[in-house]
Amino acid sequence: MDLLRRALLRHRRGPLKLITMVRDPIERNVSMFFQEFQFWLTKHVVDQRINTRLERSGLLWEAYQHSFDHAYYETWFDSELKRFTGIDVLAEPFDSTQGWSLFRRPKFEVFLMKYEQMQAARPHLEAFLERDIELSVLNSGERKWYAPVYAAFKKDREALEGLACSKWSRLQRTAVHFGYDRA
Repeated sequence: MDLLRRALLRHRRGPLKLITMVRDPIERNVSMFFQEFQFWLTKHVVDQRINTRLERSGLLWEAYQHSFDHAYYETWFDSELKRFTGIDVLAEPFDSTQGWSLFRRPKFEVFLMKYEQMQAARPHLEAFLERDIELSVLNSGERKWYAPVYAAFKKDREALEGLACSKWSRLQRTAVHFGYDRA
């Protein structure tokens, strides 16, 4: 990554502009689990030495609960964005009601917005990019081949929130910073 970073910076005349989003941690985790659920299900079956010939109606929930990396939401900004740009978005103020922030450094500018407020942030994103843009949701679990299972999984919001609360101490710093408070 350092070679890529150096090459990009060497040939740039102005700051490198990056756009990223933050999302409700429960919605993000369920979405990411289903995006790669073959991996997480296989990991769970192998790690737990589960006999898949037996009927187990709760196998998907078990994989989500025990094998999925719920902490990735918490660590991404440090392990990826901060490491690459030096910008610690969690140490900077973020107006969660506005739904977006711009972080500027001499070599980088990062536009960070809440997924749920993407359309409201659009004029500010256009100003950041200095061009008109169209925003749309293209990668939605509701429109994928696993949509019925995804919808059924998300229906049990109480169980999802219960699981999130049990892991909330790890998620709290990031989630609360961006306005996803849990009681």
